Amino acid sequence: MLLACFKAIGHDFMLRRLLKTKNKKMKYIFCIVLLFSARFAYTQTSISGTVTDKTTNEVLPGVNIFLPGLNKGTVTDNKGNYRLMNMPKGFIKLQYSFVGYKTVVKSIHTCHRDTVINIPMEVSALKSEEVTVSAGAISTQHENAIKIETIDATLQEAFANGPLMKSISAIPGVDVISKGDGVITPVIRGLSTTNIIVLNNGTRMENFQFSVNHPFLADEAGLDRIEVIKGPASLLYGSDAIGGVINLVSEKPAPVGTVKGDVQLRYHTNSQGVNIGSGINATHKNVFWGIRGNLNSTADYLDGNGEEVPNSRYNTKSLSLYTGINEHFGSFRLYYKYNQMNLGLAIPNAFGNISSNSRKNNIWYQDLGNHLILFKNKIFINHWIIEPDLNYQLNHRKLNTEPGHGYFTDVDMKLQTFSYQAKARYNFSGENNIIFGYQGMYQQNTNADAPSHVLPDYKLTDNSAFTLYQAKWGHKLNIQAGARYDLRNYNVPEQEKSSHSHEEGGHKEYMEAFTKSFGNFSGSAGLTYHAAGYLLLRANVATAYRTPHISELTQDGIHGNRYELGSHDLKSQRNYEFDISAHLHTGRLKWDIALFLNHINNYIYLSPTNNTTNEG
Repeated sequence: MLLACFKAIGHDFMLRRLLKTKNKKMKYIFCIVLLFSARFAYTQTSISGTVTDKTTNEVLPGVNIFLPGLNKGTVTDNKGNYRLMNMPKGFIKLQYSFVGYKTVVKSIHTCHRDTVINIPMEVSALKSEEVTVSAGAISTQHENAIKIETIDATLQEAFANGPLMKSISAIPGVDVISKGDGVITPVIRGLSTTNIIVLNNGTRMENFQFSVNHPFLADEAGLDRIEVIKGPASLLYGSDAIGGVINLVSEKPAPVGTVKGDVQLRYHTNSQGVNIGSGINATHKNVFWGIRGNLNSTADYLDGNGEEVPNSRYNTKSLSLYTGINEHFGSFRLYYKYNQMNLGLAIPNAFGNISSNSRKNNIWYQDLGNHLILFKNKIFINHWIIEPDLNYQLNHRKLNTEPGHGYFTDVDMKLQTFSYQAKARYNFSGENNIIFGYQGMYQQNTNADAPSHVLPDYKLTDNSAFTLYQAKWGHKLNIQAGARYDLRNYNVPEQEKSSHSHEEGGHKEYMEAFTKSFGNFSGSAGLTYHAAGYLLLRANVATAYRTPHISELTQDGIHGNRYELGSHDLKSQRNYEFDISAHLHTGRLKWDIALFLNHINNYIYLSPTNNTTNEG
């Protein structure tokens, strides 16, 4: 029997050597090697099958099969067949998508060496159940207690509506504050700036987002989709997710064994805007990579009366690189993203000095740069999936004025953020799992020699622990529940204040050293009920928080056209929100209605006064 087992895994040669050798130690070594190699061989699993039309039984070539957990995919051949090699052993999700057909999502356990999954696909005029990644675990729309809206990048590109971020305003309950195409601030259920979080592939972006004048430096070229969570999401993402979350999800790698490339050129008549971009990505066996670059240049745009808006011009450039490897025991991905924006300010100081509708930024513009390095990993150990992630961001913000203004560069700040997290998910079955997670962040802001310090030099540390349970009861009910605790600490050393002071004279003023800690709990519980046929009901109750931003605690100087003064006594915002919704999704109709009640304690807002500085 042992001989048959060895032959079954192709070890005849090694077995003969084992039987012939007279050295007992060598026999033991051979036995150990054989056992380990046999174990390794059995972990090499594959998934294969055929995709057909559910009504006609005809095979469907060109169907996309994608594994979100591995960031890996393939397409069916001319006979509708597909095969994915080197699969991990455990619970994974597969998504089958094809134009004109209803997306199919399968949750399987690859407990065998070869798994065969044949998929019949149903004709549908509308996209229905999509896989999302923003709910803590890879799940489908109908499994989440809170609906996650999606904006498909390829659909938006077909209509060429300008910046992709602006298109989220088509989602009910979501809007944007737009100061031109270059400066767009998302608004979710009336909350914006530090009340929402923007993510880049699941990692929170830190872009001086406390003001609507500061755009998120995210490269919209090369995106697959935008996911939007409406309502509190502090359970998963911590402070600032009190209003909602927007996740920018990068394009999928090329199918295994293929190379893909594209070139895009757009021209916008209103602003004479030119956008040029190109990208290429490839996957060879278990290694994938991609590179994309983009240039965008606009002149001053025309308002509704056909008149030029002076200095509304902007210029951007971006570079995105990624590479990774998929093995049977895990997935490892490395991203690098670079964004640079020169953003003209349409303010009175610039109006009199702009004489031509040029593209070049010469005076009164923001010089913004952002570097992002992201290392995302997944390790499969039977029922466990371990996800250790690392992220580093460097955001450099400069405000340039004009010659003769005293200082040409009035603001010069560098914000460095290092964040890290480790999540462990235990899968009881394909739909039942529990997640334990730890997240941490270290942040430091430093000011150069420029006179205005919009934010002081400071250090911030975050430490968080959370858990989330997701389960399916019977065939109709899905539940989600979790809790989280966060500890945030601010450390502001003594330093010279910004050049704008309350008092006349040239003497220096100093900001006193300041430290403060905030501890907060958050939690959420909800359910999804498949009432009948295509009807889906959702309900969720959550409590979330937002710690005061460093600007709200310490600001003491001119910001834009006003003097802002922070307060050390601010407390964390605390909200309690209840959501209930109904969704009717058929092959040709999508109908949603949602109600929510959001109550916020200790809400932090700008409180205008009649006071003025000595400078007026």
